Amino acid sequence: MKQKYRIRYGKTILFKPLLFLLIMPILSWLLWPDKPDSIVIVATLALAYILPILYLNYQYWRNDVDQIVAVDTSQGVVKIMKGTQTFQFLIDDVVACDFVNVRPFQKIHREYAYLRIKTANETFIITHLTVKPEELLGQLGIPYEDIEVFFPSLNYERLSPKQKEKNQAYFERKKREFLDRYSGFQSIELEDIIKNRGQYADYAVAAAYETLSNRRINPVNKAQA
Repeated sequence: MKQKYRIRYGKTILFKPLLFLLIMPILSWLLWPDKPDSIVIVATLALAYILPILYLNYQYWRNDVDQIVAVDTSQGVVKIMKGTQTFQFLIDDVVACDFVNVRPFQKIHREYAYLRIKTANETFIITHLTVKPEELLGQLGIPYEDIEVFFPSLNYERLSPKQKEKNQAYFERKKREFLDRYSGFQSIELEDIIKNRGQYADYAVAAAYETLSNRRINPVNKAQA
């Protein structure tokens, strides 16, 4: 089953909270026309209320506006197109998934939520402006951590250099395992793995490519293939 998700809102969502800022002072003036101070107080309170919402709207919209998420559950593949870049990984390659949302008792910002999906080398954020997190989790069928916060601003939790080094070591170790496994494969089998790279982990594809390249360079291995 294939599903494709893209942002469901235009730029108007960025400025929608400003209507509240306009309505509240007008309503205050209608209720208390002889108390101009009340208008100032209400306007100040309204501004304090909508500024965080404006910030969240901008953050979420900017993250999702040029992002398309395609999920193929039959192949277990996720493709994320962001601007001019395309990322593809297996669902099994997800090392962590966080469902970030507000606390149960909290009414403000209740509708704001996002998924933070981590692979070995990348972190992706998909907000409710594109798809409800619960719906996407149902598609992916992966374990996740429910993280409740007071203010659900986007946090990519970028990988530290140490973590990247650790992930790279894991990649190299797994590639070596597959190099040993692929030594008995025929060249046509390796070519098929490379051709259908979306169905295999990155280290498996890298091992297939390296094995095939070595055979083409080394006449002995080539003859054996």
